[in-house]
Amino acid sequence: MQAIVNGTRLDLDVTEITLLDMETAKKLPQKLLEAKDWWWLITKGEAVDYVTFVHSHGKISTPGFPVSGGLLSIRPVLKVGNLDAYDLKEGDVIEITGLKWTVIPNNMVLCNDFIGEHIFRDYYRIADDKKSFTTRKNWIEEAHPIEELTNYGCSDVKKKIDEWAANNGITLKQAS
Repeated sequence: MQAIVNGTRLDLDVTEITLLDMETAKKLPQKLLEAKDWWWLITKGEAVDYVTFVHSHGKISTPGFPVSGGLLSIRPVLKVGNLDAYDLKEGDVIEITGLKWTVIPNNMVLCNDFIGEHIFRDYYRIADDKKSFTTRKNWIEEAHPIEELTNYGCSDVKKKIDEWAANNGITLKQAS
């Protein structure tokens, strides 16, 4: 994956495309968390069907937002296996796929803008597909794995990020 820093091209080994977790977000400057809209984090919220998010003013909502409650924006994080091979420090801004990304802890870069917006997990659609669950309450109570509600790995947000990555030529470096 090609990145540009001050006109210099870097060859980055992207090992994962994900969302920012709450613990890492808490360590970042509030200014970096501020954005023009609310945006998803990857961490489960306080209720079974809530995921944490960041308000536009940069405050983290630990209670979270319902996974099917509405559209929140998506700011992906790239984990880069060889980021420390370059003379970059936290807070440095690089360009990838025409977007600005900020270097954050743990060999990651956070997109400075949104790549879109989406509900986290559309369990109403899942319920309709199964033809037996008609309401949120029924879906949660009727033997459906609760963990799936807030699991990023099977979320609609992950599908959206994966689609965006494929359309922008971001591929993962396979472990050797």
